[in-house]
Amino acid sequence: MSWKHNPRSYDYGWQTRSSESWYGQPYQGSDPNTVYIKGTCKNNGRPGARGGIGASWGPGNEHRNISDTYSGRQTNQSASLEAATKVIEQAKAQNMDRITVCTDNQLITKGMNEWIHTWKENDWKTSKNKDVVHRDQFAKLDNMTRDMDVEWKYVPARSKVEGSAEAQRLARKATSRK
Repeated sequence: MSWKHNPRSYDYGWQTRSSESWYGQPYQGSDPNTVYIKGTCKNNGRPGARGGIGASWGPGNEHRNISDTYSGRQTNQSASLEAATKVIEQAKAQNMDRITVCTDNQLITKGMNEWIHTWKENDWKTSKNKDVVHRDQFAKLDNMTRDMDVEWKYVPARSKVEGSAEAQRLARKATSRK
């Protein structure tokens, strides 16, 4: 078969360019205070579920990356909140007072950016007067970040941002451990 056009000459949108990763988006974790997190869970919320957390701190900071299992409620949401807790613990241990946490989990970004103040004012009730499901994890994050400047940034799932993809790879790797 002969090609009329060289397929290598097309711009598929994911090739490496000077400031971009193989995934097609710049690695937005070049700031050492930016971290991408992911929580995942095999058999989410069911018996035998295995959760894993991943955190990617970016090029040159791989020694800070996390790929680990966790104890507690084995769900995707709990895993993501645990990943957030772990990176805040890391940041505090390294005397960082400013951090940007990037995640595809809108419960975390909206919870920490928009809802937490109302939840606390309403005795940890949602706008529909229901208990906040992950109250203990949100309360812990809120307490841990009081003396920090934390930006909770939403990065859409499958956005092809390298840091997000690496955090997902690390979380999945953790779920396969025995």
